[in-house]
Amino acid sequence: MSKRCVDKLAVVFALTGHEGLDLPPNLSTHVMFVYDKKENRKQFTVLNKRIPDETSTKIRVWLESHLERYEALYGLS
Repeated sequence: MSKRCVDKLAVVFALTGHEGLDLPPNLSTHVMFVYDKKENRKQFTVLNKRIPDETSTKIRVWLESHLERYEALYGLS
């Protein structure tokens, strides 16, 4: 398998498996992940505007602390 080189990436995914976040089980949202190698930017944005800011921040902080999963998934390492 060849290794790919990613300079820029934008992806939207459904947030699932959020048991570690202690969030309501019926919570539904999508998250956008933006990566730019040149600008050294790795940013998560919670797209559901009905989620309180505190919850949105909690989700973003958790995703950022587990960033290696997304780096591996999208070949960003």
